[in-house]
Amino acid sequence: MYWKNVHELLETINERKIETFFIRANWDNSPNYDQLLKLIKKLSYIKEISEKVGEFRGLKILGLPYSFTNDIKAIRYLSKEFQEPLDLVLAHAEYKRRVWLFHLNAKLVITGHFDRQLCQIQDKLFISLENFPGQYVVIDYKSSRYKIRYFDGVGDTVLRKTKFSSGKLIWEAKPFKNRRQYANKIERLMAAKERIIIGNTKSQEITNRLIKDRIPKRQIEEYIGTWATRNQAGDNKELADRKLMKEMEEAGVLEW
Repeated sequence: MYWKNVHELLETINERKIETFFIRANWDNSPNYDQLLKLIKKLSYIKEISEKVGEFRGLKILGLPYSFTNDIKAIRYLSKEFQEPLDLVLAHAEYKRRVWLFHLNAKLVITGHFDRQLCQIQDKLFISLENFPGQYVVIDYKSSRYKIRYFDGVGDTVLRKTKFSSGKLIWEAKPFKNRRQYANKIERLMAAKERIIIGNTKSQEITNRLIKDRIPKRQIEEYIGTWATRNQAGDNKELADRKLMKEMEEAGVLEW
């Protein structure tokens, strides 16, 4: 019944000629999802962009499904090597993997899976949604300026309004109370990685500081530990990563 409803929804959207992009989430299992992909081939306005770059009126949208963001080798390598200019990253990523998304060359990052967020992280706008119709966003885009309406909740919906222009996020109504707490943690994590790469601070010393800031140890190990190891390992690690990406491209996993 669920997949039938999804297909009917996409058919309705297609009939109204609304250009639509979507990606695969963690519960979108085979064979149901594969069958859905076959059915939407007839729908000219509906496109599945998992591990692809979709384009609409000059906008470039990178789709990163859960299967990709959950693969630490893939997301780590992509964040370092793929720097094609993008307008939007549409992802389905769990908490500890989201930090890698901010290394991509895009101003706007949107992810599902869990957590409600709308905040600025470095020079990027970050939006996180838990479920639909529980949350959804409407974004008006014009010349690198964004006006965002974040609809939060079912029934007594809270409308959060903000705009993002010239690298600054300005709230107009109902900001998230924890927005800076989350953004500060991610920015500290990214800054710590940079200090280790430059060699100004020992990795263990930084790790201890981040744990005190209540950043999950697993996330620190994946992010800081990976980069520290790469920095020390040198060419051997770099060659291994390039081999991985080549194998992924040859297998058709990546289609840029």
